[in-house]
Amino acid sequence: MKDSKCAYATLLSTDSYLPGTLALFESIKRTNSKVKNFVVVVNEEIKKETKDRLKEKGYDVILKPKIDIPNFIKSKNKILPYWNNTFDKFNLFDLLNYDKVVYLDSDIYVNKNIDELFDKPNMSAVIAGKSYPGNESWKELNSGVMVMEPKEGIREGLIQTMQEMTTIKRKIKKVRLLFKAKLKSITKLEDLKAMLVKKLQGIGDQDVIEKYFEWKNNPSLHLDEKYNVFAKYSDYYAKKSSKSNLSCIHFIGRKKPWNLLPKEIAKLKNKLSTKKSIQYNFLDDYTK
Repeated sequence: MKDSKCAYATLLSTDSYLPGTLALFESIKRTNSKVKNFVVVVNEEIKKETKDRLKEKGYDVILKPKIDIPNFIKSKNKILPYWNNTFDKFNLFDLLNYDKVVYLDSDIYVNKNIDELFDKPNMSAVIAGKSYPGNESWKELNSGVMVMEPKEGIREGLIQTMQEMTTIKRKIKKVRLLFKAKLKSITKLEDLKAMLVKKLQGIGDQDVIEKYFEWKNNPSLHLDEKYNVFAKYSDYYAKKSSKSNLSCIHFIGRKKPWNLLPKEIAKLKNKLSTKKSIQYNFLDDYTK
């Protein structure tokens, strides 16, 4: 690993995620990381004040154009519109100044040193939450943590793949009929749950990335789950190993810790303290 050619990177699609970006990089620094390069990819909608704050911290702020999303995908994402911002992750593959990038979502807290990820193969990622009871059918890549080797043409290839995925529109009637037929044949509750979630969650960057790289068919790229642990599952994973072994804690969901008022944080901590002590500890560490 050559430090000068490696970087930790995140995406800042909206100004509201600035606190998360600052907390993410601060948490990495506190693990005594040997990597000194921190990159934030922003778009033209990010305010100058936000970019200046990041530059003051010494971070490499790189402006990239927003990815134009087909109307069909926007319509699929009406229930979860924030998926539309995630396609800007394609721009990370265009960071040609770096040989290797470890990408992390800006709602992640790094609990222990993860520099070893720079030695993992290109497009290593996690099927986040797959071992949690009830998630046995989960097989999809979660793009919250990815090992990437930027290369010319990948960004454009992903955009093309995204465009091709809109052809699903022509098959909607067929899909509906198949859905109804499959629904009748489902006997297990977890299978029904997985199917409904997949149908309702829309289309995001990770669907396109997974398809483009044929990720599902390459188990050697599937990282240990400790590198992308959903905060709400952290007590379960800590019991399987230990709290100190969990590398990256992912605060998924619409409301982020930095959006919570002091009263809301206190209420949440009180709720977690008796039932989910590990999640409580991570939230406490993060909010401090």
